[in-house]
Formats: sequence, C-alpha cells, structure tokens
Amino acid sequence: MKSMPTLKHLLLLMVLAVTTPGAAAATVDIPPPGPDARCPVCGMHPARFPDWVAAVRFEDGQVHYFDGPRELFKFLNDVPRYAPDKARGDVAAVAVTEHYGGRLVDARKAHFVVGSDLMSPMGHDAVPVATANAARLFMANHGGVAVLGLEDFDQRRVALLEDGDIEGLATAAPDTAAPAGTAAADIEVPEAYIYELPPVQKNSAAYLTLVNHGDGDRALVGARTPVARKAELHTHINDDGVMRMRQVERIHVPAGGTTRLEPGGLHMMLFGLTRGLTAGDDVELELHFEDGSTADVVAAVRKRGGGGGGGGDGDHQHHHHH
Repeated sequence: MKSMPTLKHLLLLMVLAVTTPGAAAATVDIPPPGPDARCPVCGMHPARFPDWVAAVRFEDGQVHYFDGPRELFKFLNDVPRYAPDKARGDVAAVAVTEHYGGRLVDARKAHFVVGSDLMSPMGHDAVPVATANAARLFMANHGGVAVLGLEDFDQRRVALLEDGDIEGLATAAPDTAAPAGTAAADIEVPEAYIYELPPVQKNSAAYLTLVNHGDGDRALVGARTPVARKAELHTHINDDGVMRMRQVERIHVPAGGTTRLEPGGLHMMLFGLTRGLTAGDDVELELHFEDGSTADVVAAVRKRGGGGGGGGDGDHQHHHHH
C-alpha cells in the first residue's frame, strides 16, 4: 500500500496547515476477527477486509469488529444503540488497522486522514496512520483535506464523511497547530535515516539533521519508536585512542543553527529492534524536546554505503510537531 512522495508533493506539504496532536500510536493486543464476526453497525463481515478492520474491546472482554473506521465512529457516538447492554464508559480499548504497517494500533493515538482518494468497503472513510508525519506522507500520495484524532469524529463529522462532503470536512477540521515558541515548532528535521539491517540484528542507530529556526537554544532529550524497545541519545568519545560510545542526556541545537546526528558522532541508538529494517521502509520516530514538546519524524531506511532506499526524494522527510 506504500508509495514514496515526489519532491513536488513534499514541497507542497511544507506549506500545508494540517496538523494534529498526540504521540505515535501503539499496537493493541486484539485478535483478528473470525469469519463469522459481523459489524454491529452495517452487518458486514470485517474479516473480508483485513486492511480496514477496526475493533472495540469492553472491560468485560467482549470485542466488536468493524469494516472501517467510519463504522467504528458511528458505534462510539451511540454505543447503547448498537450494544444495548454497554455504554461508552465501558470501552477498554479502541483499535484501527494502521495503513502502512497493517497492524492494529490504539485508535485514541492514531492520526486519521480524511478527504483522500482511498475508499474503505463503505466508501469515503478516514485512513488511520500511526504518526502525524506518516499522515503527511500519505497525503502526498492520496490527497486529503485534514488530519483528525479519534475524539474529533462527532456525529456531524461522521455525517460529512459518509456524504463524501470533502469541503465540509476541511471547514470542520479543528485548528490544532503547534504552539508558537516551542522547540517542536522551531526545529525542522530535513533529513532522517537508518541503515538497512537483517532481522537477526537487534540494535541499530538513527541519524538526523536538526535545524533550529527559532531565536532560542533548544535541546533534544529523548525519543521513542514502535520498531525498538528503547531509544537513547549517544555520542562517540576517544578514550585513550579507543573510540567508545557514551549515552548523553541532551543534544544541543543552537538558535539559528544546525545539529547533525551522523555516523561517528552524535546519534540515536535503537535497542531491541522488533523487526528487520529493509531499504525503502519508513521508520516512525517520536522526538522529545527539553521543553516537553514532541515531533513525529519518518526516517528512511537506506542501504549502507549507498543512497536513499526509497528514491532521492524519499530520503528527505519532514516532521510534524505538537
């Protein structure tokens, strides 16, 4: 389902005012629907549409499955109608199938693109991705007018979605731009990459370019990613002629300056990889800054010693802040 954006698309995205809050969505442990499971809203069999499956698990363990986010939104807006013995407060987990990874992720932290050219089994729908930057990359290929969070889908927006009212959806999109003056608003990440690794390798490193457009100094203090158990900031030091790696608490990004995380210097270690890294893949990184703001970055996986894994334009990924 994944394709790489063109340079023209990326330049267009730089001026889009489409933003959304929240961190990267985590995987949810809900089994896939069985062949007999039916959507309580439309009556279809969600198992026939694995790329669109959504689910709700209640506190008592009962699970309802849906054949797309739109039907899930309808359900959450009127739980007693579709599950007479339940209420919204009884919901323990909400999951949607993430577009790029095909995994069930926490819908409460997912990012939903509306107004794209991709249709679910029910027609116009919201497309879930794990991070805001992944949403921007998706929009480069499939269009879209807004990126929303789960709680944004009230009955009015669901009706607009069902009617395919793209103009209405764009008008109804909430204004959630990152607050001015935060590190995430000031810092641009024009390049982020990781080298290709086989599945047997459990540790890797990510390299980024951080450009501070603000008037004050900033600092990167941490990160996390769904592809690794832990992410740490590190540097290399010369210890009596031997190069050793050391963890650092913060990486300084001076006002109006650029800090590069690159091989042999500052870098981000990824420990406990959960999958192999293949050239052409995208890896989601959530950057944590000293002032508490965060930025979602998509790093391109490259072949070691070569150019970008997914084409020249795909190596230069931009970020979204919140």
